[in-house]
Amino acid sequence: MKQLFKSLIAFVLITLKIVNIYALDLRKEITIRPLTIKDEKIFIDQFVESFMSAYKDQVFVVTKNNEYVLLTNSESDALKKQEWILSAAKSEFDEYVQKNNNKSFKSIGVLQNGKLIGGLLYRIIDHKTIYLAQLFIAPKYQKQGISFYVLNNLFPKLYPSCKRYEVFTRHQNYGAILLYKKLGYKIGSIDILEKYKFNPLMYMSFFKDIN
Repeated sequence: MKQLFKSLIAFVLITLKIVNIYALDLRKEITIRPLTIKDEKIFIDQFVESFMSAYKDQVFVVTKNNEYVLLTNSESDALKKQEWILSAAKSEFDEYVQKNNNKSFKSIGVLQNGKLIGGLLYRIIDHKTIYLAQLFIAPKYQKQGISFYVLNNLFPKLYPSCKRYEVFTRHQNYGAILLYKKLGYKIGSIDILEKYKFNPLMYMSFFKDIN
């Protein structure tokens, strides 16, 4: 029994060492840079792939032509979901990168070894508050801690004076909800959603205050 316990401890220590080595490698590989118009195709492709992987098996409501449309997890609704996400991807890229008429609208690409693998769209609300509009990582690169590393280590260095982050996500985006909880975000009030004109029946808000 004692030998089994020692073996278990040794296994845990080796696992932790491997995780730490992997984390060090990850920090060397992951970088960020501003998105440009040249990134449009890969941005849209990865945006669609990422959110399809999150929502393909979920049931939720979207608005189309000022009407509510229920999207189920049926095969017949899969194409509708893809069209809805594709429309959102084009609209978001146009607003945050292509036109970018509002200088408070910002975007960065997430790169691994110089290759674009995701993106972050955000707004500078004031000198202390940042609203995170969209964050995605291509499915091939998910579950490696990249989103956590970007938001926890890289992004804050761009805005060291920021004192508050605000974000929203759909109730069905369980991966995003888990991420923000791991990052120490708290569930926000309906007021945050209303500030950005999002329906609280479809979305939930999170915030994080920096001391």
